[in-house]
Amino acid sequence: MFNLENLTQLNILKEIWVKNIFTRNYIKEKLNIDKSTVTRNFNSMIKENIFYETNIISPGKKGGRKTQEFKLNDDLCYFISIAVIDGRVLALLENFGGVIIRKLERKIRINSNDSFIETVVGCIDELKEMEEEKFKEVLSINVAIPGLIDSNNGFIRYSSEMNLNDLNLRKELGNRYGKYITVENDANAAGANSLFLSDFTDKNCIYFLFFLPENLLFLNEIGAGIIIDSKIYKGNSSSAGEVRIKNYWMLPNIDQVETLQLECLDEKVLNENEDIRNYICNFSERIASVVHFMDPNKIILGGDIRNFSDYLRNYTVQMIFEYSSSKYDEKFVQIDYGGLESVAKGATISFLISFMDNFELAKEILNRFSRNYDS
Repeated sequence: MFNLENLTQLNILKEIWVKNIFTRNYIKEKLNIDKSTVTRNFNSMIKENIFYETNIISPGKKGGRKTQEFKLNDDLCYFISIAVIDGRVLALLENFGGVIIRKLERKIRINSNDSFIETVVGCIDELKEMEEEKFKEVLSINVAIPGLIDSNNGFIRYSSEMNLNDLNLRKELGNRYGKYITVENDANAAGANSLFLSDFTDKNCIYFLFFLPENLLFLNEIGAGIIIDSKIYKGNSSSAGEVRIKNYWMLPNIDQVETLQLECLDEKVLNENEDIRNYICNFSERIASVVHFMDPNKIILGGDIRNFSDYLRNYTVQMIFEYSSSKYDEKFVQIDYGGLESVAKGATISFLISFMDNFELAKEILNRFSRNYDS
């Protein structure tokens, strides 16, 4: 495992985590530090195998010195990233560069703290068995679920979807595996993943995340990851971003609407089926009301939006525009087709954001890992 000697090295790591391929001059200008400081820290970090020289760029026609190009070591360490939502579980083993090495998918109903722990432990153990050597280099295990989450302390306060209450996930998994454990709200995780993919250029956005139950009438809320000044906003009690949906009063004439109907819905069906049309309009109106209140410069729709038919997806976006009081261009709405993978990967991105922004936390995690690894 690698070591970081000072805050400057953590800041360099943060920049190259996003940039991946870089030069000395890029870091010098980005961090506003002098050449000798760059050289001193580069030499130390290369010895730690954090990055390595990958190319020599020849000078242009005007002459000058050759430029060294460096690349982040993607296999610097590994992470386990897990998303658990509505009976669906996705567990990933990823390297530092975000490349998926192993993937597990499960369909299982969770209705208690015990069944949740059993499911998550089963996935981790299976990944460990498949990649035992890489598991030794896992820096953290990161979990994302819907609900009220105290991400600072790794604590699940409440998740109605899985009947989870007051679960100290950091303690439960940390004692078992000796790894640093994080838990994040699913919409915040997906928002963090989207923020990373934008190279942290998205300033003020809302990521709307929804995973549809088999019966659409059971959809009670949409999660919203709120990004303000390129940071995830969680609110005073980590409960910001829940958008309530009341579908029952919009659909008085039917007992059930099946999610599968939305995957092949075309213009003819939508025109003939008033209940589904009302459902989508209600859904879109709730999103539009939040957009009007928050006034972001972009929104992202993620989760099961990727399973909508092309026609229905475009119709939903059109309805959001119609219910909005402001006029937006087509780029205002972005579709994330990553589904559950965006949530799982975002759980680790959320951890790394905290890691990169806090040198004392980073030192604590790295020191703890070294002690556990040596033992």
